[in-house]
Amino acid sequence: MNISDILGTEQLERAAPDDVLRLLDGVTVHNAGDSLEGGLFGLLNRAAELFPGAFGAGLRTALSVAAVAALCAVAAGVSEGQTLRYVQLAGVLAAAALTVAGFSGAMAAGREAVAQMNVYSKALLPVLAAAAAASGNVSAAFFRHAWTALASDLLLTLYDRLLIPLMFVYAALVTFNAALPHDIVKRLAGLVKWAVAGILTVSLAVFTAYLSIGGAIAGSADAVSVKAARTALGGMVPVVGGIIADASETLLLGAAVVKNAVGVFGLLVVLGVALQPCLLLAVRAVCLKLGAALAGALGGEALADYIDSLTGLYSMMLGLVSASAFLLIISVVSTISAGL
Repeated sequence: MNISDILGTEQLERAAPDDVLRLLDGVTVHNAGDSLEGGLFGLLNRAAELFPGAFGAGLRTALSVAAVAALCAVAAGVSEGQTLRYVQLAGVLAAAALTVAGFSGAMAAGREAVAQMNVYSKALLPVLAAAAAASGNVSAAFFRHAWTALASDLLLTLYDRLLIPLMFVYAALVTFNAALPHDIVKRLAGLVKWAVAGILTVSLAVFTAYLSIGGAIAGSADAVSVKAARTALGGMVPVVGGIIADASETLLLGAAVVKNAVGVFGLLVVLGVALQPCLLLAVRAVCLKLGAALAGALGGEALADYIDSLTGLYSMMLGLVSASAFLLIISVVSTISAGL
């Protein structure tokens, strides 16, 4: 039985989504330390495959919205009074109908990615912490595992249970505001958007700062402890003390190799989970921005403002998925770098 079996690294492959494992094209926990480039290349290939379809669907939506804006501009030119309000309402409803399918798909993909990262973190972080502890970074491993596991789980749950529902509230508010005169709930929608952005920013800043400061302190303590232990073994155990000390160094180096391989594999899995929703959300946001610009150019200023508001929704979801991935990436990187 080798150290990988003792640490239970194979459970990381079982916990990873099957579609992500296929993307990594043969990269496993055992060879991940030497296969980072291959794994990244597989992810880039997948991104290249997804981009044309995502861009085509987004472009069709943008052109459809622009066509609705043109029709509304023509209808508004021959309308007056209450009829003009009906034209604006019809335009908003038509734009909402055109974007709802893409919106629902993108939001579902983002929410699923956050849930998958939350589940995978419960398999990745304990194994990574055990490997770090075995490599001599006991205090740092305990600190990072205890804090990171708790904080990442709380934050990912917060993102899923609070921020995603707030995004749906934002979508409803901007649609309601566009359908009514005088921007009745525009500021309320802006408040919701500000709250989502603020929670993401503050949570990431606090998480990163606390992890960096506490990890540095724990890492320094581990370096002193390991050096002291090796010196004690070499001087206190008769005859074989030096041999035991050298063997312990070999064991620590072996555990460090496993730690790095586990970290690289976990990093690739997190990137693989985030890849598709991030690409989809980014492309949708850019295409809707184009649709808003075309709608404004064709005279549908109110409709352009509405589509521009929906672009903010995609940007918020993109930020949420990226933040979820960043929580795990910074945890992995900080653990890999411990003791280096």
